[in-house]
Amino acid sequence: MAIGCWGVCGLASADGPSDQQIFRVHVPQRVGLGDAESVVVTKRDPTDNDPQFSTQTFDVVSQTPAGAVVVFESQQVFRHRSHPAKRSDLRMRLDPPQASRWRVTQASDQTDYAAGRTIATVVAQSNQAGDARLCLRVELVDHPRPQTMTGDYETTVVATISAK
Repeated sequence: MAIGCWGVCGLASADGPSDQQIFRVHVPQRVGLGDAESVVVTKRDPTDNDPQFSTQTFDVVSQTPAGAVVVFESQQVFRHRSHPAKRSDLRMRLDPPQASRWRVTQASDQTDYAAGRTIATVVAQSNQAGDARLCLRVELVDHPRPQTMTGDYETTVVATISAK
C-alpha cells in the first residue's frame, strides 16, 4: 500500500508555523495646475504704454519622481472681438519660482503677426517631485500705436502640464 501526497503535505517547520502577508499601497501619478480665470484690463489712453495684465499665479503640483513640464502657449495674437482682422502682438513672461524645485527654461516669448508668428510659448520644468507657484505676465504689444483700433482685443493662453 502506497500513500501519496501531492501539493503541500505539511506547513510545520522546525521553528514552528509561519505565514506572511504583504501590504501594498499604490500612489497614482499626479500632476496638476490650479484654476485660472479670465482677466480684463482697460487701456485708459491710446498713448499709454503697452497694457499689461496683472500677474497670474498658477499652483503646480507634481508627484512624479522624474518631474514635470508646464507649457504656457498663446493660441493666437490679440484679435479685435468685432473686427478679427485687426490684431496686436502679445508678449508673455514667466517669472522664476522662488524656493522651489522648478526652474524656468523659456522665460519670455512674443508673437509677430506681421512675420506670421502667431504663437508665443514659455516653459517651466522640474526634475523631481515638488510643487511650485508659477507667475505668468501677459502684455498686449500695441504697435503701431496710431493704427490701433478702439474696442476689445482678446487672446487665449493654454497651460499644459505633463509628467516627464
